[in-house]
Amino acid sequence: TTENSGIDLRQIPADNIEEVEVIRGIPSARYGDLTSGVIEVKTQSQKKPHRLKYKYNLQNQEVNLNGGFDLLGSILNYNFNLAASARDIRIPDYGYTRVAGQLAVTTKLFANKLTFRNRVYYTRAFDEQGLREDDLLQTERYNRDYGIRYTHSGNYLIKADSKLNWTYSLNYKRQNSFRKRLLTVDNTYITDRMIEGTQEGQYIQSYISELWVKGRAKNQYLDFKYTKDYTGRYLQHIFLTGLSYRRESNDGAGRIFDPNTPPSISSIQRDRPRSYDDLPALDIASIYAEDKISAKNFELSMGFRYEAYQPNRFGGGRFIQSEHGSFLNPRFNFLLHISPTTQLRFGYGVTSKAPPLSMLYPNDIYYDLDDINNYTGNDSTDLVVISTYIHSRENPDLQGYQQFKREVSIDQKIGKVGISLTGYSSTTFGGFASTGVEPIFHYKYNYPAWPDTSGRGIADSVITTYSFAENSKRTSNSGIELSVQTKPFTPLKMRLRIEAAYNFAYSKGLAYDYASSFRYDPNLDQNIKPYWNPVTSWVESFLINYRAEFTIKELGAWVTLEAQQVVFDHDKNVGLSDSLAVGYISSQGEIIKIPEDIRSDSTYLQLTRTYDDFWYIMENITNTWVLNLRVSKALFGSAEVSFFVNNIFNYRPLHERQRTSGVTPSYTRLNPPLYFGVEFSSKIDGLFQK
Repeated sequence: TTENSGIDLRQIPADNIEEVEVIRGIPSARYGDLTSGVIEVKTQSQKKPHRLKYKYNLQNQEVNLNGGFDLLGSILNYNFNLAASARDIRIPDYGYTRVAGQLAVTTKLFANKLTFRNRVYYTRAFDEQGLREDDLLQTERYNRDYGIRYTHSGNYLIKADSKLNWTYSLNYKRQNSFRKRLLTVDNTYITDRMIEGTQEGQYIQSYISELWVKGRAKNQYLDFKYTKDYTGRYLQHIFLTGLSYRRESNDGAGRIFDPNTPPSISSIQRDRPRSYDDLPALDIASIYAEDKISAKNFELSMGFRYEAYQPNRFGGGRFIQSEHGSFLNPRFNFLLHISPTTQLRFGYGVTSKAPPLSMLYPNDIYYDLDDINNYTGNDSTDLVVISTYIHSRENPDLQGYQQFKREVSIDQKIGKVGISLTGYSSTTFGGFASTGVEPIFHYKYNYPAWPDTSGRGIADSVITTYSFAENSKRTSNSGIELSVQTKPFTPLKMRLRIEAAYNFAYSKGLAYDYASSFRYDPNLDQNIKPYWNPVTSWVESFLINYRAEFTIKELGAWVTLEAQQVVFDHDKNVGLSDSLAVGYISSQGEIIKIPEDIRSDSTYLQLTRTYDDFWYIMENITNTWVLNLRVSKALFGSAEVSFFVNNIFNYRPLHERQRTSGVTPSYTRLNPPLYFGVEFSSKIDGLFQK
């Protein structure tokens, strides 16, 4: 799943990609709604030879056909891809198939002053699992999702030094999935009530659950950008400004199931069907400007981006009023050429990220409370009376968050060796975390003459809580990256590349840690749920990648050997020493804060939290290796064949977790399993050429 984390790149066949740009540092002002960097993927749209490519290994097969040619004064580029994957080769018909295709048309008019590019991309999943004889859970499932993406982009050359660019895209995904399985639970009760109130329910122990998910997810994007080039005697300015608008939405029937046979049952907080038609769209509006200044010895880029998440009106002391925050994000990059072989780079920038719809509008909680629970084992005398209470988890006050980035680098050439050293740090404020806690308090009633409800009386009370996302996370990252790369040398034209990265990340929670459940406290003489200052963690890692590439010209072959080393990977808990409670939720659902000067009072000693000694241990993984190999050989005409193997020695050591009780040890399997296969590729036009 890629929920809350962006676009799934598996939707784009690798052979349909023309260019991938990874921006890890300070991005240009034209990029927005991001904090973790940019991966800009451009699919093919040029005139290219027709090429067929086939990939095979034991679990995956893929065939790709692509090319581009002139058509009626335009360039038509096409791509067709079919991929099949077996989840387990031992089980027949237990796999996944994806079909994808793209058509791209590029048209140039008025002596190439006006250019239009139109792309249509389609992908469809075929993921079916029928009932198998040996499946005790009687599982049946399918995924029949399909997606259509249309992109129109263009540019108009106003003058030799100015141009206008625009882009419109529509990404539509039709969700259509189904899952059926047998569920068994402890003898419990169920109700199908969809509104608050009281009615009779039924007892269940096992049942067949069926869940359909049907939605229409849409992502629309519009961007206009104007670029002007000012060239003077000593300086060149490339000024750009633009505005963009994005809308994300999802509608349709949503999650469909019988409330009497839900997909899961957990405690007395239950689930119900939900239509996606009730979900509002999320709008993001942005304006940006940037000036890139170039001279003989330096390059300077200064810009800003103003982003508004769910804009609703102008004014009020801000340029745009927004429900989920508006942010001014400055960006700055500076490059200084000290000598022909040495340069320095500096960068500072602020980015921001909008909250996802899944955090803004999660499913409601249906709290099903058994007022009468008389189970006899006889259907004619069994009686369970259930009161349903509905609690909305909508979170309209959730705001976007910001990240501040700083970076300094030095690039040095020494003969045929290039060295780059970068130091960086970033701080994120107001990150998303499910740390908000809301109490739920209800009475249980008895009904002496059910179904007559007039004589009901209070029989008991029940208290619990639910969580929601809030802007309570603060993280800091800092580290150093080193890259060493050589030009080709030796008769084999060998090139070496070594990349090393040290990173230290620290997380600081701004909310509290709550006990997992209510418990009785004799000093306070009630059931309470205490909470404490948060326990967070830091993570420290040092990774090295070694890569060697060389060619054997006489054989028409080239080889890539890559080794990945985890020198160390540490993590440790922080905040364990503060064991005194900060407050508690009372049996009446009140959140009570304990004054700081009496937290150590004997009245609250029962609320002190304790941890076993192993909680204080630093977790440590050291010196883990993975070796990958790829060998490619040119064949007749314009064909080639490649063999690849990842984790060539199938080195998968077991790491015993150190921060666990010695009574119940825990192990983690390191490294992915051995993975190998072959690829064949050829230009179709040259398939039979000598």
